[in-house]
Amino acid sequence: MSESTDPTPKAENPFTKPWFLASGGVVVVIIVLALVYALLPPVGAAPNAQPTPRTDKSSVAPSAAPGDSVCGLPEGEQTIPGPGLTSKWELNGKTAVPVDSSKVGPGRSLDGLRTCFAHNPTGALYAAANFVSYGTEGKPDILFKHLAADGPARDRYLSNPPTFSARDDSLSMQIAAFRVVSYTENLAVLEIGVAGSNGVKLSAPYTVTWEKGDWKVVVTETQPKQVESFTNMVTWAGA
Repeated sequence: MSESTDPTPKAENPFTKPWFLASGGVVVVIIVLALVYALLPPVGAAPNAQPTPRTDKSSVAPSAAPGDSVCGLPEGEQTIPGPGLTSKWELNGKTAVPVDSSKVGPGRSLDGLRTCFAHNPTGALYAAANFVSYGTEGKPDILFKHLAADGPARDRYLSNPPTFSARDDSLSMQIAAFRVVSYTENLAVLEIGVAGSNGVKLSAPYTVTWEKGDWKVVVTETQPKQVESFTNMVTWAGA
């Protein structure tokens, strides 16, 4: 993706620009999917070619040493979630998110953000799904502060906040599917599918790492991709 040198918001065409760019013009795509309003193209637009999600662990920050949940949640069931996963859902802004506060999470709130998820595969999935929902809230600064894993990209953003561009608040999105790409005790790669109110479907990989007693999202430059369907994923939705 080419770098942008013009910091002026492009209100005339919010669908072709990420909602924000990190310092130096690097697209923080892990947040772009969460802030998916500005990414969804008009219905009928040709999808852009996107790279296949990779699970190369050498490209992400190493996770912290294993530790107890920061809010006291039990480790619980270690089974990889798949078809038949049942979840309770509630709205976070306009987006339905999975919740199980006593077993999976979120177990606490920081600056209005849902945090603290169980140290197991379902907890990692719930953490990523809740992160996606903050596209409706417009809180990228505290997203990085509380939900992003330690690393250069997080540091770069916190020291030099990104430039915002226009978004269309008439659009909404819902989580529609997931796939567990890989899981180890302290690192999980998950693919999350979302459906826009204009009919567009997107998916993107989210890497989460166990850090300081919670799952944190690793900020990467992997591009989300537009898809025709979620047939290779597990259907999972609350709305």
